[in-house]
Amino acid sequence: MVRRKDELVRRYCDTLFRHFRALSAVWPIGTAPELGDVMLIRDGLLEPRSQLDLQAMGVAVRVDPTQKVYDCTVGVRFHAGASVAADAGSGRGARFELGFEDRASLLFAAQGAQIERVADHVPLEHAIRERHRTGAWDPEYWIVTSRLRARALTVLVAEGKEARVVLEARATATPHATSDLIQMSLGASLREQERIGLRVVGEEESVPLVGLHRLHQPWIGAPRYRARSEHQGGAQRVVGDATRRAEPGGRLIWEERQWREREVKRPGLSGGLSS
Repeated sequence: MVRRKDELVRRYCDTLFRHFRALSAVWPIGTAPELGDVMLIRDGLLEPRSQLDLQAMGVAVRVDPTQKVYDCTVGVRFHAGASVAADAGSGRGARFELGFEDRASLLFAAQGAQIERVADHVPLEHAIRERHRTGAWDPEYWIVTSRLRARALTVLVAEGKEARVVLEARATATPHATSDLIQMSLGASLREQERIGLRVVGEEESVPLVGLHRLHQPWIGAPRYRARSEHQGGAQRVVGDATRRAEPGGRLIWEERQWREREVKRPGLSGGLSS
């Protein structure tokens, strides 16, 4: 059972990383990483190690004033005719059923989401230099440089085929499109479920996604990270997550964790890399 849940968690984190590309999923849901948190990544999961005190360092933080909905749906379908309209005066919302096609299916929806980000990386560099000098820094460490704060969060991940949920929404409308499902699921409560491995409905004030950077410089050494690869069909997909940016006037390189993929043809076939 524990092994199956671990598999679901890794699938959840991997799917969101692929979808949002520069944002990594936080697990367990309900934990709230802070800007400046130091992380290791093991099997695609974030592991907290320490924290840089941004306030004491005088690091400015910028907040995007726009509130948005961040969502991701894979293999989720609305069962036509499965909704039950609300009874007038009953105080009960409309109920609707969602089906999940297979074990890779999930629904993620974060409402009222705002991005907070570090406005200046230079103080972080100084802190890392000091930690490196005292032997307290690993080139594998990532720093949380942005985070998504959501007022409400819904996550549903299927653990097998024919998974389903029945949600009761505050609204009385019947969903007809994916965007309708996202909006209604955010304000819904869970009434029935079958074969749902991970479920969070209406979690308030959460931090489900973070952005990560790490530092490269000759004095700190290169990370031991290598692109993961996985065979799929007749080709090997190489998955990297590095986008490097050199700071003006120095050899400092900040690397942002991003999802990238390219196809590599197997040896013996003509051609090389295709981006």
